[in-house]
Formats: sequence, structure tokens, C-alpha cells
Amino acid sequence: MVISPPRYHGTITPDVFGLEYERVEFTTEDSIVLKGWFVPASDPKATIILLHGFGTDKSDLLEIALFLLRENFSVLLFDFRAHGESGGKHCSLGFFEKLDLMAAVQFLKNRGESWIGTMGLSMGGTVALLEAASNTDIYATVSEGAYLSFRSAVRDFAKAYYHSPEFPFIPPAVWAAGKRLGIKPGALDLSLYVGKISPRPILIIHSKDDREIKLRNALTIYKSANEPKELWLVDKAGHLGAYAVEKREYERRVIVFFNKYLKTADL
Repeated sequence: MVISPPRYHGTITPDVFGLEYERVEFTTEDSIVLKGWFVPASDPKATIILLHGFGTDKSDLLEIALFLLRENFSVLLFDFRAHGESGGKHCSLGFFEKLDLMAAVQFLKNRGESWIGTMGLSMGGTVALLEAASNTDIYATVSEGAYLSFRSAVRDFAKAYYHSPEFPFIPPAVWAAGKRLGIKPGALDLSLYVGKISPRPILIIHSKDDREIKLRNALTIYKSANEPKELWLVDKAGHLGAYAVEKREYERRVIVFFNKYLKTADL
């Protein structure tokens, strides 16, 4: 279930909202073809790459794209490997998806985009932070509902949906997934990397009652990061429900963050 999620294909496209957009594709360094949409703002001041969560696709982020576009941020939305319209057979919860974001940043740079930010949800939030730790072309990162590590993602999901205790089930499940993917799951741990993002800023958003990805993930990520960093904890929003519960405040915080660091930052 972790490494081969069912493919979800959303039916909503940007033209449903009257947006002009371009269908795009780019290839990762390990030869996976990714497909997405580039939606230009009318008077763009920067471009935000939007990163969806596990088991969804780029269409899941169109509502967020709309308020970013209203504030003159262009957006790039794409499907991670093994999701939506993109190639690839296996999901690695961020280990290889980091290469997907790397390819997206390079795609924008090749088009002449200079100010680039990222905003990711759940798996997308983890990927955004992982790649920002080593990619200085990402100037600001918003991450909502991110998990700390491969192990914590499997543990929290299994407990939320299958009431499975961590021992003895989770360690062999993580080991088996890593073996199948050819990776060391322990290497996917944001506490090892997030401190390297500074002096580029991050905004961490998490629900206090998130069952799927426990609050302790966000608190550890925030503690491990260096300044500048911001943390916004939302009441009674569940997993990725902050926008539905606090729409105006959500938009305000995200826009203020990107306006501050993508217009005036001198990094």
C-alpha cells in the first residue's frame, strides 16, 4: 500500500476556473517523466511549486493555486512519480520524490524563472523540506501536515487506519518497503536535513488533532530547523484541513510569508 498506491486521476483542470494554462512535462535525473500544469499570473512576481500528498494528484491543489494566482504568484503543479499522469511505478514517500521536485525547479529555471518558492501538503510538505535543504534555488518553503520520517509516516498511518501498534508490526513493514525500493528508510528523516535550509525561511502548518500525521512530527521538524522559521498550529482541522477550517487566516499567513521572502529577501 505504501509503495504502490492506487492512481487517482482528478477530473478538475485549471480551465474549469477560467484559467489559461500550459500542459508541461519534464524528466527527472532517474528518467521518470512527470506531467503538470504551469499557470502564469497576470503580473508575476515569483513562481510557487505546489506539491500534492500521497495518493492524490495535482488537481487536489487547485483551490490553493487560485488564491496564489490572485496575489500574482504563478504556479506550477505536477504529479509525483507513481501518481496521476506521471510515470513511475513506485512511491518512496519522499526518498525519490525529492528528485521530482529537483526536476521541477530546473524546469522553471530553464524557462527563466528566478524567484521560486514551494508549498507542499503531507508527503508534498516533506518533499519540499527535503529538497530545500540542498537546493538553494528554492527561496521559501511552506509545508503543511508533513511527516518527520519514512518510519513515522508508516507508523502514524497504520495506527490511524488499522489500529496497529508500532511493535512488532511497523519495523518489518518499513524494512520490507525499503528492501523493495532499494533504499535505506532511515535516511529519510527531516531532523537530519531541515536545519540546513537556513537562512532560507520555512513556514510549518499542522493541525493539533491530526490523526494521520501526529503533531509531534511538526514539533520535531520545527525544533530541528534554524531561523527564520514559523510555526502555525490549527485547532480541530484534522489532516490537511487547515484551509477548510481557517480559510482567511490560511490565505493571509501564506501570502504574507511569500510576499516577505520572495519579494524582499536578499539571500
